[in-house]
Amino acid sequence: MELARVTPINADAHDPIDLVHWMVRQAQSGDADVFKGVYRTHVGRIHALCLRMSGDAQHADSLTQDVFVRAWEKLSGFREESQFSTWLHRLAINVVLQDRRSEGRRQAQEHTVENLEEYATAVIGYGRPRCAWW
Repeated sequence: MELARVTPINADAHDPIDLVHWMVRQAQSGDADVFKGVYRTHVGRIHALCLRMSGDAQHADSLTQDVFVRAWEKLSGFREESQFSTWLHRLAINVVLQDRRSEGRRQAQEHTVENLEEYATAVIGYGRPRCAWW
């Protein structure tokens, strides 16, 4: 189904917010083709947000993809208490922050492994000559 042929029921064609809410409701019922329209509507802003927060264009591309995968998975949790764009914006921030936390943990683990021998030497004396009384 092409998005251009979709006729929204109960959506004012002149009100983009109503159209987005209609598309979201259709996507919530499992219509992946309509979700493509939701993606096209919001991808520019979400990518810009990810780029601002990450500072790296390639990483922003990956984060943007992660945001929309997460949005598809969590779409049933959107309750229309706010605009979809607000919900998606917050979801994007959460994805970027989670990525930062994960990256920090990865770097800490790499740092620990790199310095394991140095740590062992400093803390337990591994590798140093032992005293006669040990």
